[in-house]
Amino acid sequence: MEDEVLAISEMLDTLDIKFNLLLGHAINIKSIGDIYPLKIKDICPIGLTKYYTYIALLTYHSDEIAEPIDVYNFFCGFELRQAFIEIASLFLRKPVTFDSLENSFVIEDISEDNLNNRINRDNFLVFVEVVRKQNGIERPPKLVYKNDIAKQMAEKFKELRAKYNKKDDETTLVDIISAICAKHESINLINVMDLTIYQIMDSFKRLNLIDNYTLTYEALLHGAKSDDIKLKHWSEKIK
Repeated sequence: MEDEVLAISEMLDTLDIKFNLLLGHAINIKSIGDIYPLKIKDICPIGLTKYYTYIALLTYHSDEIAEPIDVYNFFCGFELRQAFIEIASLFLRKPVTFDSLENSFVIEDISEDNLNNRINRDNFLVFVEVVRKQNGIERPPKLVYKNDIAKQMAEKFKELRAKYNKKDDETTLVDIISAICAKHESINLINVMDLTIYQIMDSFKRLNLIDNYTLTYEALLHGAKSDDIKLKHWSEKIK
């Protein structure tokens, strides 16, 4: 499954997809239709907590549990079926229902009376990856352990980090929006509502690059050794 996900992610990592993401356009996937990026004003009616819950559920990985499961069946199950219907409806902007006979989610196009588009086992991961990119969710690198002991040690460290991690110190979307509105020349609390999550995250990263470039340039002007400091222009590609 991991190889399949990576292949899909690379397939979506094209110039056209990035162009649509930056401009806030929907991404069209055959057999699904348009998948729309969420704007800040789209999150307000459901609340930030539910938004975080939706994203966490959708980007869930079977690698994180002891017994790997079929992720698609995980959402088809009775417990999470309704949650996925709400998630899909939000990003597709169309009513979504579940077809128990076909074990698929039907995307209802009322304007065209079209019930052909579905989310099923074949395109589910594509839908997830599009949403992941639209919401700036980085895919964690695949870890390769030399032996079982190294894997056990890594899992222990992961437990300790989770135990002592202070949630209050985490940067939230609220902090990012506040920082952009305070720093950006034209984005403010009035027009930020019309920006997508991807645009917000991209602006935040770009502002950080500009600050880093300015500080590095000033350090070099004041005698810092160029061998110790690498000057990276703020217009370079964001990783």
